[in-house]
Amino acid sequence: MAERNNYAARADEIERRIAQLQQYRRDLLTKQRAADRKARTHRLIQVGAVIDNAFGCDVDPNVLAAYLQTTVRRDPEGNPITVADLQRGYYQQTADRLKRQSET
Repeated sequence: MAERNNYAARADEIERRIAQLQQYRRDLLTKQRAADRKARTHRLIQVGAVIDNAFGCDVDPNVLAAYLQTTVRRDPEGNPITVADLQRGYYQQTADRLKRQSET
């Protein structure tokens, strides 16, 4: 009989530990989501500051989006390069890739 109680006590302890680990997992996921939100907010503020510095604070978001989608030139393969691509360093990355390909 004591052996049966021992198994029941161990099973209860395991269930309690499982519940603790599940709560710990939920807490970690919550912290990760909060950190992701904070990083995204920081990026958005930085981008907004750059836009405010470059264009001023009276920029219509629709006009800005249209401007960033405008093709300003084409890469050597004929693909359009937009202002947004230039800002992301796309052109430099493409140029580096093409240079490496031509060297081989």
